This record gives sequence, structure tokens and C-alpha cells, in this order.
Amino acid sequence: MMAGLLITLLTGCSAANKYKIARDFFAKRNYVAAIQQYDLFLEKTEDGAMATRAEVERSESYYQLGWQAYQKESWLLASRLFYLANSIQADEYLDNCYYKLAERSFAENNIAQTLEYYGNIISYLPDSELLPEVIFKRIKIYVQLDEKENAFRDYDLLWTRFPESEFIAAIEPDILPVISYRIGRAQHLKSKGDLENSLTAYFELLQYPTSYQNKISKDIAEIYLLLAGDFITRDEILEAREAYLAVIEYDSSRTGEVNRLMDNVCNTLLQQGKELEKELMIDEAITVYEECFVLIPDYAAAVTAIENARDLRVRYENALRFKEQAENIEYEKDFNGALRLYRQSYEQYRLPVVAGKIQEMNNLIRAEKDPKNFAIAVVKEYKNGRIVNAITRIEQEMIANYGADIVSSSGWKALYSSGDYKYEVRYDILSPQENCYYIWLVNLRDTSISPLNKMTESIM
Repeated sequence: MMAGLLITLLTGCSAANKYKIARDFFAKRNYVAAIQQYDLFLEKTEDGAMATRAEVERSESYYQLGWQAYQKESWLLASRLFYLANSIQADEYLDNCYYKLAERSFAENNIAQTLEYYGNIISYLPDSELLPEVIFKRIKIYVQLDEKENAFRDYDLLWTRFPESEFIAAIEPDILPVISYRIGRAQHLKSKGDLENSLTAYFELLQYPTSYQNKISKDIAEIYLLLAGDFITRDEILEAREAYLAVIEYDSSRTGEVNRLMDNVCNTLLQQGKELEKELMIDEAITVYEECFVLIPDYAAAVTAIENARDLRVRYENALRFKEQAENIEYEKDFNGALRLYRQSYEQYRLPVVAGKIQEMNNLIRAEKDPKNFAIAVVKEYKNGRIVNAITRIEQEMIANYGADIVSSSGWKALYSSGDYKYEVRYDILSPQENCYYIWLVNLRDTSISPLNKMTESIM
């Protein structure tokens, strides 16, 4: 333990000594030697406060070396030293270094290197006063290289960050072909039916102050007209109205066309409402009629249609009332009374669910009288006697193979199963060489049957 403490003390003393040496070099402006000593100190020290001071002083050393190179116009060396300084003070000159290096690379036709230097300013020095000009120059290079996506991305950056910059107007002649290209992409999306993404692409372009704004606005109106048609197809009338209004907003010359289309939509809605009435969907029909008012307030034909639908709804509600009464009686197992009320409901309106309940009540009445024979009858009547025919054929084949004297059958049997009105129906064919066991689960309520083994399933 004492040995470990001694090593720690010696290490601390050694680190502190390196820091003192580094500071002495720093004070004498021997920045290269100071940086070396600071590095050695930072590798050894565990003193956080001293490490922070050392890092600050090392940064200042790099800055001073960078400033010396900067004054000599040694741009590459200065940029590396300012980069290592990693300080706000150094960044104030680092962008100038990159800018000078980019100019030199461009003059030497080293475009890749030029883009790299511009990229350093844009990516790492976002507060540089040179940024608008650098973005402008990089856009021009990208346009010359036909890298439209990169050019557009930079144009968006220039517009977003510096909307009042003189470079916005200056870059327009170069950026117009890029905007035209992106308009073509938006048109392609439209031609494929991808209207939402096409619209998004157009709106992205509309924000930029180019001479294409009027064309883009008219194209947007055209897409909204197509979207309105899609909304109508999906019965989204409010959305369609908003789309129609957007058509007029972006191209007022189409106002008359939009009004005619809205009138046609109202006529279509009236027809849809009539079809809903045929299906006894009265409330839904009224809702559809009322959608006409979204497009054309007080639409006379819709007013009349709503009045007629409300009269029809009275009879429909009567049917529902009889149905509810029937359900209450059915719950009490008065199937005859329920059947009578279901029939009264059906006389008012022919609801499919009520037709099913009428059949169900007839089944339950029959089940109450003779459930076993009813269950057997359900199996025998399945698909016009398919099961009976299959069993008869199988039994005859077994008799032909083994003889009538040794083949026997159980005949049709029905046994109560778990659950209300559920019975198992069986038919067994037996012989010394082969046995066939057929068994079904029959639901007397809806006369559905289910095979209970693979052999049974195979003959269904």
C-alpha cells in the first residue's frame, strides 16, 4: 500500500513538473515545445482542474502558431493549426483559410478539393460571414457538374438561412434548370398517380422566389382538382370541398369549372342516398344528402330527399322496435312469441338479420319438440344429402368386400353435447377387418355442423 502511494506521489510530481515546463515554454512563446509538454502532461495527470488549464493553454498555443502561418499566407498550415486550436477565436480565421485554399484549388481546376474546402466551411463553421458566398459558389460548381440534387440542397440551405442575401437573386439563372428538373420530377409523380408526393414536391418548389412560381401554382391547382375527384370517389366530401377551394386559390381562372363539378357531385350524392335507402340505411342516406350542403348550401333537391328519408325512417324504427321486443321474448325462451314479433318486424322492413332470426326461431321451436331427430335431419340434409350418399356408398362397398353377414352399422344416433342446442350425431360401420366411425357436432340454433374426426371430415 505504501509502495502504491509512493508511485502515485511520484507520478503527480512528474506530471506537475511537465505542466510547469509547458507553461515556461508557453510564456517564452515557444509554442511548439509548449504543445509537446502539454501533451505529455495531459497523458499523465489525473488533476481535472490542471488538465482544463493545460488544454486551454495548448489551444492558445495552436492558435498563436496558426496566426503566425496566417500572416505569412500559409493557408494550409494555418488551417490545420486553427483546426487543432478548436476555439471560437481560431474559427474566425479558419473559414478564411478554407476560402483561400478553395480559391487556389479552383484556379488549379481541382474541383474535388475545392468542394472539400467549401464543405468544411458549410459543415463546421455555420456562423462564418462567408457562408452565403460559399454556398453560392458551391451551387455554381454543382450546376456545372450536373449534380442537380446537391445544387438544390445548397439552394434550399441558402434560401432557408439567408433569405435576404444578395446571392439569392444572383444564383437564379444557375438554379432555374435545377428547378425545372424538379418540376419534371413532380410531374412524373403526378403521371404515376402519386398525387400526394407530387403535391409535396410542388409546394417545396413554390416557396422559392423563381420565375416558375406561376407555373407551379397552376400545376398545384391541377393536382388539387385530381385529388378532389379522388376524395369524391371515397365519399370524403369535406376534403373534396377543400380541394376544390384550393383549385380556385391557386388558379382562379378555373372557378366556373369547379362550380359545375360541385353541382355534378351533388347529383351523384342524391343517387347514392337513394341506393342507401334501398338498403334501409336511412340515417346514412340522410347524412349523404346533407353532404350536398357542404358543397352547395340549401341545395333544394337534397332538402326534399331528406324529408322523404325521414318518413321512411319511421317505418324502419318500427321494425327495430318489434325486433327488440322479439329479442326480449326470445331471451325468455318464448320462441313462438318471438317468431310472431320477428315476422311483424320483417313486414315493416326486410332486415336480413330479422330474416335470420325468423329461421332461427323456427329451428329452436323444432329443436324443443324433437332435438335428436332434428339433429339427425340436419346431417342428412347437408348439401342435398351428400353425407347420406357417401355413407351409403361406403357401407355398400364394405358389404361387397366382407359380406352383409359380418358388416353392421349403428344407424343414425344423436346424443346431447355440451352447450345449448348442440348434439353429437353418429353413424358407425363395423366389420372384423375395418371400422368407420363418423361423428358430427350439430348446432340446432343455426343448423351448422362440424366434423369431429378426420374420417368424418373426408366425406364432407
